[in-house]
Amino acid sequence: MIVAVTGHRKLNLNKQALEKLRREINRLLVKALKKDSDITILCGMAIGADIECAQIVLNLQKKYPSIILKAIIPCKDQSQYWCAIMRYIYVKLLEQIPDEDITYMQDSYTPGCMARRNQYLIEHCEYLLAIYDESKTYGGTFETILYAQKQNKKIIMLNPHSLQVRLNYKK
Repeated sequence: MIVAVTGHRKLNLNKQALEKLRREINRLLVKALKKDSDITILCGMAIGADIECAQIVLNLQKKYPSIILKAIIPCKDQSQYWCAIMRYIYVKLLEQIPDEDITYMQDSYTPGCMARRNQYLIEHCEYLLAIYDESKTYGGTFETILYAQKQNKKIIMLNPHSLQVRLNYKK
């Protein structure tokens, strides 16, 4: 099973709500692992939902070594303008991913490279895990969901605020 991840960069959650979201993501991934022990997670490694998912998958690998995290990164300089703490977390996560599981779409940032990364995620997955607030009808996460719908992908929607899960989301 190949699952791509998309989600908001700014989750706007307090510490307690963020921990609940992490537990729910973990629960969903463990549930999937019990159905199919070979799962590959495609992750864009952006700040927010992507980084949260990457951390969860790497932790799950300790108990479920068959879960694979593949980093699909839009450009090598993606973290160039991030704050020092986020760059540190990003680098530490990448150090835990084998080189063969890291794909850079291009060397440096250009307009559209994030959209190309998102398109790649959808074209190479069976399922999309979208950590998405449905009140937002704009932005990269929204566009990725629309593209997944056009490609008839199975979509698992997880609202980061209510933690409501919906399957095969249709707008």
